[in-house]
Amino acid sequence: MAQDAGIKVEGVKQLRKTLTAAGHSLADLKDSHKAAANIAARASADLAPRVTGRLSRTIRGAGTKTAGIVRAGNKAAPYAAAIHWGRRYWPNKTHPRRTRSVVRGALFISEGARSSEGRWLPVYERALDDSIQLVKGI
Repeated sequence: MAQDAGIKVEGVKQLRKTLTAAGHSLADLKDSHKAAANIAARASADLAPRVTGRLSRTIRGAGTKTAGIVRAGNKAAPYAAAIHWGRRYWPNKTHPRRTRSVVRGALFISEGARSSEGRWLPVYERALDDSIQLVKGI
């Protein structure tokens, strides 16, 4: 069964509203989100299952003004989601008689984000604190 890998920070919506009202550009948080996502991405790459190493090389962090995102996979490794979440039936091209195989979820991105939380959370908190300091009256 798939698990939700998200982390919810309460009050971010209100902070965004307040910062927007104060004229603060939320694009400043984009770099912090990306920095935090890159920390989680490196930890996830270390936990990724390795056969050739192709999957771990596709793991990368991205940042938007509202979130940090860890992505995996590309044209060379389109199976990233199936390896992470698992898949009941996956084409087995290496064994012609076994046309389908079961892939159990490795959850390497979720575990990488969870295990590196102590490193990326301070980056995020520092950026939020700096943004809060810009708002007058707090």
